This record gives sequence, structure tokens and C-alpha cells, in this order.
Amino acid sequence: MKMFKGKAVYWKGKEKVEKGKIEIANIKKGQVLVEVKYCGICGTDLAIYRGLHPRSKPPLIMGHEFSGIVKSAESKLFNEGDRVVVNPLISCGECSPCQQGLSYICQNLKLIGIDSDGGFAKYAVVDEDKLYKIPEGLDLKTASLIEPFATGAHAMRVANPRKNDLIVILGGGPIGIATGLFFKHNGFENIYISEISRFRQDVLKKFGFNVIDPKEEDLKEKIIEISDSKLADIVLEATGAARPILDMVPLAKVRGLIVLVGISHRPANVDLMNVVFKELTIKGIRVYSREDFRDAVEFVSKNRGLLEEYISSEFELNDLDRAIEYAGDSTKSTKVVLKIV
Repeated sequence: MKMFKGKAVYWKGKEKVEKGKIEIANIKKGQVLVEVKYCGICGTDLAIYRGLHPRSKPPLIMGHEFSGIVKSAESKLFNEGDRVVVNPLISCGECSPCQQGLSYICQNLKLIGIDSDGGFAKYAVVDEDKLYKIPEGLDLKTASLIEPFATGAHAMRVANPRKNDLIVILGGGPIGIATGLFFKHNGFENIYISEISRFRQDVLKKFGFNVIDPKEEDLKEKIIEISDSKLADIVLEATGAARPILDMVPLAKVRGLIVLVGISHRPANVDLMNVVFKELTIKGIRVYSREDFRDAVEFVSKNRGLLEEYISSEFELNDLDRAIEYAGDSTKSTKVVLKIV
């Protein structure tokens, strides 16, 4: 096999990244060499960059939301030139959840770009079972959005809403938008999203969402008004931040459902007394199943024109420092993607 060389950016420790190179000479049977074209920046990448992720160790090539073109393959499933998107989940196949068919909540779950080198580089080596061919007509930039939309697909599957449910989403960032769009374009219209960023509020309104600014209106009183005092059937917490986590229980109706979509990196205050008094159900979701990922491939392909507003900015790999700063600023960004050239 010929040597493939290209640029890469390595995370070297807290708030430090360094430009470098990647060289790949050999891939094993069942592996595919992907020339990365686009990679999204996720909140998890920001956590790694800030030194907050418990598993990631430097030096690391971050990035788990990526699409590209097959350059070489020791695989019968893929050929050179195939356009692909990566499902970054790596399961052990041996633990109890894996044996129950729940590999996405593997007790030893690892992710490409978090536990091993990922998509912030010209090339990435990926096992063939982690790749999906991109449907014809779907461009590679938009295809890089499939991974976060798989989380939205999983949130909807876990919430299992009924047609007329009042759905409240706390947080209109990339995951909040992806979750809301999955609900909305599967026929659920009674959706309200709480968001404090004016920039993101404008994006949400372009997507047709009902937006509540909790700095301007009392969030609970607004939901009481909307629901005729019944409160929300389903509350989805999509930030992982302390205040929305505290808000979620008061917004849910008696025997309502709360779904934790965002990830909190620290212990958070929760109104457990009212969880008990209202007999609430709280469900956590962790990433997505294979079925969710397939649903996201189909959704993004069908709605590619709609998703132009989802990407707020594009940077080249050499500008990763600035891209990370931008991605962490809710006043001017939703989804930031890197173009790998």
C-alpha cells in the first residue's frame, strides 16, 4: 500500500492544539482509509479542548462528526471513491448491554475522535462497520451533520411522543435544533424551544419553531399559559447546563417525561421532591443506535436544503483554534464545520 500523508491538528492538553502531520502506510483487513472532507465541531470537542473530558488523553486528533471519500479499502463493502459518513461508536461486543443488542450503551464504549484519533486530519482509518455510504445528491458538507442528527433521532425514539403532546426543549444549540427538527419533520408541531442567545433565537425562528427567551419571560408561567395549566408532556434538556437542569422539573406535567439529551460534566441540582410528587419519568439518552444513525442518514438526505441555516460557519483545519472559539460562542454560532483541504 502506498503511503498517505497529510495535515492533522493534535490536541496536546488543556486549551492547546498543535498543527502536525499524519502518515498512514498500512490498514488491516476490514478497515477503510477515508480522506476526510468535512468534520463538525461538537460540544464534546469543546470539553476535550478545555480538559474536561474524563477519557480523552493527549496527543489526540479530535473530531467524530466527519464525512469523506474512500481512498483505500481492505474491505468487500467499500471501494475507492465511495462517499461515506462515519458512525464513531466503538463497542466491545462482550459486556451485558452489547449482548442484549444495546451496543451503543456498551459499558466500555469508546468513540473515534475521543478515545482514538478522529477527523481533524486529512486521513482517518475506520473499520468498515462504522461507515455508511452517502446517498446520491447529498453533498459531503451536509453529510457531516448526520452524526448529531442521529442523537436527535434517538431522542425522539426514546421520548415516543403522541401527536398532540406539548414538547419543550431547553436549549437551541446544535443538539437542541437537531432534536427539534426531528420532532417537527415527523409531524409534531407543538414544540417550544427555550434559548437565551438572540443569534440562535433567530435561527430557530427561521426553522419555524416557537421560541421562548427565559431572560425576557418567566419560562414556567409561559408554559402554564400555553398548556392551560397542564404543563409540558415532554421536556428535553439539551444543554447540560445548571440552570436549564434546574428548570426542567417545574415545566413537566404530572406523570410527564423528562429526557436528558445534553451532557452535564458536573453534578447538578435537580428538584427531586417534585420528581416524586409529580411521579415524573426521567430518561437519559446516550448517543444513538444503528437504527437511529440510519434514520439520520435518510433525514439529512431528504432535508438537505432545509439544513443550510444549521451550519453557521465554516473554517479550514489550519484555523482550528479560531473555529473552536467560534463554536463555543452561542452569540454567533450554531454548528461550526471544518473543511479539510
